[in-house]
Amino acid sequence: MSQDGSRLGTIAVPIAILVAVAGLIMILDPGSMLVRQDAPPAEALTFQTTKLEPGRILLTITNEGPDPVTIAQVLVDEAYWQHTVRPDRVIDPLETSTVDIPYPWVEGEAHEVVLVSSTGATFGHEIEVALETPGVTAKTLGVYTLIGILVGVVPIFAGLLWYPAIRKAGAKVEMGILAFTVGLLAFLALDSLEHALELADLAPGPIGGPGLVFLATVAAMGALIWTGHKARTMGTGDTAQAKLVTAYMIAVGIGLHNLGEGLAIGAAYAIGEVALGSFLILGFTLHNVTEGPAIVAPLARRKTALKHLAMLGIIAGVPTVFGAWMGGYAFSPTLGAVFFGLGTGAMLQVIVQVVQSMRGEVARVDAQGVLAAGFILGAGVMWATGLLI
Repeated sequence: MSQDGSRLGTIAVPIAILVAVAGLIMILDPGSMLVRQDAPPAEALTFQTTKLEPGRILLTITNEGPDPVTIAQVLVDEAYWQHTVRPDRVIDPLETSTVDIPYPWVEGEAHEVVLVSSTGATFGHEIEVALETPGVTAKTLGVYTLIGILVGVVPIFAGLLWYPAIRKAGAKVEMGILAFTVGLLAFLALDSLEHALELADLAPGPIGGPGLVFLATVAAMGALIWTGHKARTMGTGDTAQAKLVTAYMIAVGIGLHNLGEGLAIGAAYAIGEVALGSFLILGFTLHNVTEGPAIVAPLARRKTALKHLAMLGIIAGVPTVFGAWMGGYAFSPTLGAVFFGLGTGAMLQVIVQVVQSMRGEVARVDAQGVLAAGFILGAGVMWATGLLI
């Protein structure tokens, strides 16, 4: 047998064994032998979205348990109410259905909906402030677009205006600005991780939880490692090219985080939390002004074409608009957890990239003190502006 044939055999045999074992487990299903026949079914429903139309409540629910759930009755404000379940009253595991309840809800008031299964299990959902769910109209789309521009695009481009001053900075100041960037990104990464874990807990059990966030984080890190490597190999290999790639990576990481911010704002307005939405707009706007200098920090003391600066601002700021659209029209905890997880991974990878680019320069210019001050200032500024959110 040739060497290639022997190598192929060593790979194929373990795979064949695993396939055989997996098939045997599926056929025998040994776990079913331990199930008690007299045990009650494990039922679990998650409320995904709530849509209010004139005289109608629409609830999207997902069965996150191992057993089918049959919706038998519906109570609204402690009274049994007529309803329909689409596509079927019996909801299989991981299946999603819509409960349509013709109910004269009152604008501005709270309502409680309770679903009762055929086994008597109850699943409650509270509508804190009843407001008609906005449809996709030119007006609402324009308002969400304006919010995204004000929160993400304008502050980012305002921060990019500091680039001429950053470009004239000396070596020590450049190291301080890069350290400021690392502190800022570290704070944003922790902030994104916190939001991701909170939303993952609200997602359906089998697909939610920390595992979903970890997967999104690793996926973002892997994607940036691969794209960064490709960009550098396609370039000239000089330092300026590497610094520009780092700036783009920072913009991507911040853009993903701003997408999550847009989701939060859009979702707040969609459920009628107008005061919260306005508060988030003000806080995120001030929060994002400091992100512009962080994006161009790797470009200090280097001339950069205007088209690159414009593209950096678009990549970092425009996702806020898309986030506001998704939050206002189609928000889900799973979607939010994924995007915040992607933002966490992107920023962690960028931090590694920035620190690597600073290694040799730090020792040469003796900037340890400046590095410490820059890092603390970056994290401190983000914490201070975050108090407004």
